[in-house]
Amino acid sequence: MALEVAIDIGGTFTDVVLLHGEQRRLVSTKVLSTPADPSISALQGLEKVLDAGACRGEDINVVVHATTLVSNALLEARGAKTAVVTTRGFRDVLEIAREHRFDLYDLFLEHPRPLVPRHRRLEISERIDNRGQIVSPLKLEEIEQISQYFLQTGVESIAICLLHSYVNNSHEQMVAQVLRELIPGCFVTISSDISSEIGEYERFSTTVANSYVGPLIRKYLDKLAGKLNALRFSGDLYLMQSGGGLLDVPSIQRQPIRLAESGPAAGVLGAGFWANTKGLARALSFDMGGTTAKISFLDDGQPRQTDQFEVARSYQYKRGSGYPIKLPTVDLIEIGAGGGSIAWLDRAGLLRVGPESAGAEPGPACYGQGGTRPTVTDADVALGIIDPDCFAGGSIELYPENAFAAIEEHIARSMGVSVVEAAWGIKRVVDESMATAAQVYLSELGQDPRTTALIAYGGAGPVHACALARRLGVSKILIPPLASVGASVGLLTAPLSLEVSQSFISRLSDLDSSQLKAALSELERRTWNVIANINPASSTFVKKRAYLRYQGQFHDLSIELEEGDQALEPESLRNAFEACYKRTYGLVHTGYDIKLQRLSVTAYNHWHSHEEILSLIEEHTLRRDVLGDPHRDGHRLVYYGPEAGWVNVKTHNRAILSPGFTARGPLIIDDDASTIFIEDGDAVEVDKNSCIVVARSS
Repeated sequence: MALEVAIDIGGTFTDVVLLHGEQRRLVSTKVLSTPADPSISALQGLEKVLDAGACRGEDINVVVHATTLVSNALLEARGAKTAVVTTRGFRDVLEIAREHRFDLYDLFLEHPRPLVPRHRRLEISERIDNRGQIVSPLKLEEIEQISQYFLQTGVESIAICLLHSYVNNSHEQMVAQVLRELIPGCFVTISSDISSEIGEYERFSTTVANSYVGPLIRKYLDKLAGKLNALRFSGDLYLMQSGGGLLDVPSIQRQPIRLAESGPAAGVLGAGFWANTKGLARALSFDMGGTTAKISFLDDGQPRQTDQFEVARSYQYKRGSGYPIKLPTVDLIEIGAGGGSIAWLDRAGLLRVGPESAGAEPGPACYGQGGTRPTVTDADVALGIIDPDCFAGGSIELYPENAFAAIEEHIARSMGVSVVEAAWGIKRVVDESMATAAQVYLSELGQDPRTTALIAYGGAGPVHACALARRLGVSKILIPPLASVGASVGLLTAPLSLEVSQSFISRLSDLDSSQLKAALSELERRTWNVIANINPASSTFVKKRAYLRYQGQFHDLSIELEEGDQALEPESLRNAFEACYKRTYGLVHTGYDIKLQRLSVTAYNHWHSHEEILSLIEEHTLRRDVLGDPHRDGHRLVYYGPEAGWVNVKTHNRAILSPGFTARGPLIIDDDASTIFIEDGDAVEVDKNSCIVVARSS
């Protein structure tokens, strides 16, 4: 294995892991993110791990990278000045959407404001029907007139969204070509390249979002490349997509919207790695960082995939209140509950936590960087859970007095309680908030949390994992090595991959298998060529899926297609679909035709085998066991709630806990850049892979 670096930029912290294959070493660090220019924190973390690993920039072969830049840009509405070109009569698709009230009882409901105002959404007189036939030809003079308007108004980016382009994209291609010639340097996106599927609103929304963030991501990647070059890095840079695979920079620069759930997806892949290692058939990944908590369900170690997700929701948890993105994404929920989530009192005097976060700037009050409002991290410090002397591996100095002052001023005084009682209330509220969101998520999937294990990671995940598990009824918690930088570890396990989908609408009773085979072959060619060219040294594999539904239904079920022409025959597709339908809903319907809606093909190859990564992590952990500082073991006072009060808790340094170690809570285990808070009665064991396994007491 070569020298690789994984960089995950979150809202509060940037995590960096260096993998030195020849020396069998892993080096990790956390630094505060720099929201104004994320490349600064990326380079700060990179330089730290290079120094710790006695390496140079020119030694690095590969950098893999995940970032929240796209989702933050959409959430904060700070993208490029974007325009839309669309078919006459479809100017208002972004506002009409699905004509759906996502909350029937909210009289003051506000739908998300389109990313492009109406005066920059212009129409042209062209028309292609749903069979791909040209009804009204394109008029080039209209495009030239539009280009003049765009030049005058300073448009930076253009989204071209024409009707039925998923069947015939010739008009979109022509419009893009003309606009690129007339407006040099403008970022131009066509909808058939981004989402070649039926559904105008979702396709338009995805394309507009891609154009909106395109110039921002291009500028960021250029800046990051420049800083890497200054370190004499001459290797390859890859980025994590929302669907859980890496892709090269040129591909991402064309479709930056694929980064919308980049960081969270990396974390879920890391949890999936450990679910596979431990043979967990059903697991819940729990990533709690400084800004948000992310929860995802893993089935046999595989994250669920969806192409129905939204970004920048204006109403938390309410589908329809954000911008739909029609691209493959790891299925997860994000909750405004992180270490930096701000505690506050509403008009009724009730204690709330989040979704607003103190982020990296100014950060929690205890960071001493100007933050004055109390956060979850401040509460954990006030309760004695977090040791101020070893926070983030000792790289960040904490000021407990600031945490006490912030909680006193904003919470305790108004509620008429002590600071410690207020801090315990903050912890209880954030734990309940995450548990409620997880219960809703799992119930929608038809999953019982009592039959799952919880895999916790992120800086704050191990702190709150036992409390979350108790509220969900989960009996087993797994906290893997390098848990605080779990998303970066996930980046190292990720494959190179590209998924492309295409509408293919046909009832099985009318299906032409030869046309189906031709469509799949074209998708395979498009994906295979990209991945095989990026990494020709590894074998490239392909997965093909078909999405079907009963005639008259709205939602699809996906089936993986076997190799061979027989799998594409109507009877084979029917049998596979009905088997999937029965597993999902417990029954099948007779007398109904089945409709094929779309196809997808994913090409992928792996840098490393599962066994290679696992052995390297084990060697790294055992090396830390030898070098750990035993003097960090001891006791400290930790508040365990109003019934137990302050408890003089035994504390352990995780670095010196060898496989076979057992203990029982109440207990604190200090990790490199996190704290594992074990509740009273819970049993702890360090297993053969140096994972901390917690068996929750009944």
